[in-house]
Amino acid sequence: MRALPRLGAVLAVSCLVLGGCALPSADSNEKAAPRTVELSFDYQAEGGEGYLDQTLTIANQGAAAGAPDLDLVALDAAGEPMPDVEVVTAFGSDRGEQVVPAFTEVIEVLKFKGPDAADVADVRVTVADLGTLDEDPPPANDIRIKRFDVTGKTTSDNTLGSVLVTNSYDKPIRVQVLGLELAPADEGEPQHFSRVTPLAGPLELAPGEKVREKVAAKYRLRFYGTVRAFLVR
Repeated sequence: MRALPRLGAVLAVSCLVLGGCALPSADSNEKAAPRTVELSFDYQAEGGEGYLDQTLTIANQGAAAGAPDLDLVALDAAGEPMPDVEVVTAFGSDRGEQVVPAFTEVIEVLKFKGPDAADVADVRVTVADLGTLDEDPPPANDIRIKRFDVTGKTTSDNTLGSVLVTNSYDKPIRVQVLGLELAPADEGEPQHFSRVTPLAGPLELAPGEKVREKVAAKYRLRFYGTVRAFLVR
């Protein structure tokens, strides 16, 4: 096997014989294509036992993270728009608040308001702004949250005194914690949230960091069907 210095000498001689030549330069390579946010959506009216109803899955197949601003229109069973129905979001994806990391799916929770809200069969989603981000947050779908009641225990769901949020990822994250109160569901109809309450945040957590935040006194006696944390700008 020839040593690398010998190969270098042979190459130099070849250049002289040919009257001069240039080695490829890194600067001559084509620039990499810009990273993009590539979104798709799936509305689910009923989540099934133990899952939230009226959810919108937002999937990002692109290599860049984004905080998209979405226009949401309620549709009837025939796929026609319902102008008298307002679509309300829990996590602010219609305001560019929820972050969708690259190659990740996140969940938005919807509520429909209006005289024909019970007749909504689907949702049409238009992206007003991709909200492409320079940073690359981790696919933090399952940010860990632990609830404590006003006595500091976790045995009761009737009160909420504080929440413990854990960043189990190797990158920093910025999260918002919300509590969703759920309205009673009529027979055969999806359940929706009645009110969304800001419980903590935005919180900036370093890799592996745990933060315990007290819930404001005026929010402690509400019954939250679910407490969620999601990535924000």
